[in-house]
Amino acid sequence: MSKKVVINDIFEEIDERLITQGVPIKLRYMEAVGEVSAYFGNVPIPLSPKSLLPNNEIGNQLCVWLHDWYDAKYGKLQSFNSDLGFFYQKIRGDLWHYRVPNFVGTCNFFIDKNLTVCGAHNETNIMRMSSNMTQAYVNSLTDAELSSLMASFRSALESFEILSGWRLAKIPFCQAIEADLKTISVQLQTNAMNYGQARWAYSQCAEKILKAWLLKAGISEKRLKDKYGHSIHKLVNAFNKHYNEQLSSDKFDAITCSPSARYDEDDFSSEDIIEAQNWLFETIKTIGFSPKLATI
Repeated sequence: MSKKVVINDIFEEIDERLITQGVPIKLRYMEAVGEVSAYFGNVPIPLSPKSLLPNNEIGNQLCVWLHDWYDAKYGKLQSFNSDLGFFYQKIRGDLWHYRVPNFVGTCNFFIDKNLTVCGAHNETNIMRMSSNMTQAYVNSLTDAELSSLMASFRSALESFEILSGWRLAKIPFCQAIEADLKTISVQLQTNAMNYGQARWAYSQCAEKILKAWLLKAGISEKRLKDKYGHSIHKLVNAFNKHYNEQLSSDKFDAITCSPSARYDEDDFSSEDIIEAQNWLFETIKTIGFSPKLATI
C-alpha cells in the first residue's frame, strides 16, 4: 500500500509539471508515459493496458497504475486522436487517407495485404491505416502501388516526427500549424472533398512554418509582414539566407495559392493536393528537428 501511495505522488508531481508547461489534458497521458519511463530508468511502458509487453512486469504494472490514475483524474476529457498525423495517397485516380500512428520507442512498419494481420506490439501493418480500404481492393494492388505507398508512409512518418519535435520545442505558430493540418483533414473527408480549401490550408501551413523559423532566427514579426508578406518564394529565400539547411527554390506552384481558392474560384484536383503535400513534407524534412543558423 505504501508503494502505491509513493507511485501516486510521483504521478501527481509529473502531472503538475506538465500543467505548468502548458501541456493540454488530451496530451498529458502520452507525455507522462515518457516521464514515468525516464523516472524508472527508461523501463518500457506500453501506451495502454490492452497492449502489455511480454517479460515486462514493472513497465506493465506502471502502465496499469498510470492509466488508472489519469482515467480517475480526467476521465473523458482525455479523449483525443493520438495519431502522429496523416497523409494522402493517390491510387488509380482516387485519394486515400492514411493514418500515421503514434508510438513510443521503436516500431516496425510493414505491408501485408492480409488486413487481419496487425503485427506484434512493436509492429504496425500499414495497410490497416486506411479505414476505407477493403480486403478485395487491397488484394488487387500491384507491387508498384505498394512500393509507392511505403515510400509515402515513410515520408509522412519522418515529417510528423519532426513536427512533433517542433511542438515539444514550442516553436512559434505551433497551434496555428496544427489547425491548418486539421483543416486539410476536414476538407478532404471522403464524402465531401473540397480541394480548394485543402490547397489553401497547405499553403497557409507552409507559410507559418517558414515564418516560425524566421522568427527563431531573430527576424521581427513587423519585418516579416512588411518585407516578406505572404510570399512563399520570399520566405524560402530568407530561410536559405539565415540557415545552413537549404530549401528547394523549385516548384513553388505546388504550394502557392491565392485566397480565392477558399471560395471555389480556382480549379484544383487531387493531383494538386498530392503535389502540395509532397512539397510540405520535403520542406519539413529539409528543415529537420533543429536547423542551424548560418553565419551572415
